Amino acid sequence: MLIKIITTISTRDEAEKIGSVLVEEGLAACCQVSGPILSIYPWKGIIERNEEWMLVIKTIKDMYGACEKRIEEMHSYECPQIVAFNAEEVYRPYMDWIRAWIEEKRS
Repeated sequence: MLIKIITTISTRDEAEKIGSVLVEEGLAACCQVSGPILSIYPWKGIIERNEEWMLVIKTIKDMYGACEKRIEEMHSYECPQIVAFNAEEVYRPYMDWIRAWIEEKRS
């Protein structure tokens, strides 16, 4: 099953680094960096308003745990957002491409 994992990061460079490592290590088949975005959230008693970059990671469900661990290792935030969503429908050739990349890199 295809999942998308989303995390937000304070800089474009850090988002690109995390995305590149995930793809190079075969934990994901595609990572997309977008931004800047404005995030508004409570942190340690203060409402924060910060510019962030969003990283969308496309992978298979079996890779979630490894992706989460690797993101946590590289992420600069004390408590990073790492949220996964299951894809209900996926174009078969696209899903085959994702699986093939991950299997090739992981074998």
